[in-house]
Amino acid sequence: WIWESETEEGLFGSEKSIKSMKDNMALFMEDESYDKYCHRRYDDISNSSECRMPWSNLNMFYASSWDVDKVQSVIDTLAFEYPKNVDLYNTLAPCALGKYYCPDNADEMDVSWAIMLNENITSIADKWDFKGEFNADNLDQTNLFAAYMKELDLWKHYVDFGLDKKFSIDNPVSKFSRAVLFWGSPLNFTGNKLASEISEEEEEMDEKYENYLKSYVIDTFLEKMNNFTESSYSNELNSYYFMGILIFEVILEIVTRDAMLTIISIVFVFFYIRLQVRSWFLALIEFFSSLTHCAYFW
Repeated sequence: WIWESETEEGLFGSEKSIKSMKDNMALFMEDESYDKYCHRRYDDISNSSECRMPWSNLNMFYASSWDVDKVQSVIDTLAFEYPKNVDLYNTLAPCALGKYYCPDNADEMDVSWAIMLNENITSIADKWDFKGEFNADNLDQTNLFAAYMKELDLWKHYVDFGLDKKFSIDNPVSKFSRAVLFWGSPLNFTGNKLASEISEEEEEMDEKYENYLKSYVIDTFLEKMNNFTESSYSNELNSYYFMGILIFEVILEIVTRDAMLTIISIVFVFFYIRLQVRSWFLALIEFFSSLTHCAYFW
């Protein structure tokens, strides 16, 4: 999904916009058959699996828990004498991960500070699982926290994907955002074989399984997805979608609709001419004359 805000407060500054984006994602994620098609992550210890979380900043706003005090503590730490502490953390981040690649002259107290800060950020980010209630009471804090995360080399990839380039500490407002749902893939029967090595049976099996997801999305979601992209859906944002397997279907739908409109227009023009000249023969002559001279009229 791709979203564009129509308000000054941006996508993540408006409760209505956030809920609308969430509805776009929930269309898939709350479907009873979604877990059969999603990309699954497996836990060898518990011998269980679950759908992979979407890549979206909405994960922050629907975290399973939000520790206001801990988040504010991280913000205050990074904001103190900005950008001093941000630069220090970026320098010592490898140390914080396990004291690898630490500068030779790194101060032990600074390293301990970086480790503690990293642990706090990790404990916060671990709750970004899209499983909680909407954190509507802390929108400003969440956006400011994301702005500081964007400054940290080790953490910016968690938030940068869903924010526009103008989003910053001084301007924690994002006009654009995007999210990715991860779909599972069936077994690849052809593997890494060369085209000459692939049998006809293997190729048919690959094509068969690739069509499963396409059929599921088209039959279950496509109509509702198109409804979400209508301008009447929301007065605060515009929604767009992109999915490779839908390109042909969407183009075919557009061409079919345009063709129908063209036919309706042609029929209307023909009957309009008939009413004016009051002769079927003259109307037919005039109509075909217009078609053959369309280049002249252009």
